[in-house]
Amino acid sequence: MPAAVADTPSISLSFANNFWGKDDAGVLPMLERMHDAKSTCDELRSFYSTRAAIEDEYARKLLALCRKPLGAHESGTLRSSLDTVRGETEVIGKTHSAIASQMKTELEEPLAAFAGGMKERRKIVQNGIEKLLKIKMQQTHAVNKSRDRYEQDCLRIKGYLAQGHMVMGQEERKNKAKLEKTQIQLASNSSEYEAAIK
Repeated sequence: MPAAVADTPSISLSFANNFWGKDDAGVLPMLERMHDAKSTCDELRSFYSTRAAIEDEYARKLLALCRKPLGAHESGTLRSSLDTVRGETEVIGKTHSAIASQMKTELEEPLAAFAGGMKERRKIVQNGIEKLLKIKMQQTHAVNKSRDRYEQDCLRIKGYLAQGHMVMGQEERKNKAKLEKTQIQLASNSSEYEAAIK
């Protein structure tokens, strides 16, 4: 067991330390998650709004129902029972109306405020990530371009060195001049490549 503990990497395997990952794999899930959270918030707001509207409509219908005459021609305990039914229906209607108001004030409005704040925070984070991704892509492109120039110069130098053994006279001098020029260019491209890597 102790040997396995010693073999573990010293770098923490947290999301923060591996955000960009291979092919910037950490960026897309982060942006998708922020978009999905916005969609969920919108769906929840719509749900609360619809539910409050249903409660309100049900309350209005119950209150309208309790205003209609019920057993107006009856007397005694039947009339008393029918009046109780109307009264209870009115109480239920008022309760549903209170529930609709409560849903609007305690759920719908705070969620709308939260969604507005979340939208602003999401924009800040998303814009920051997109800017960093753009900079990273530009730097990667610059490194690749510098590396390609460096590798091309190395290949040219190898070619001139190989050619140097096969040519004589005027061609040999031209070859040496090209070799020296390419070596100077290689030194410049090498320093550019090293600077781009840092």
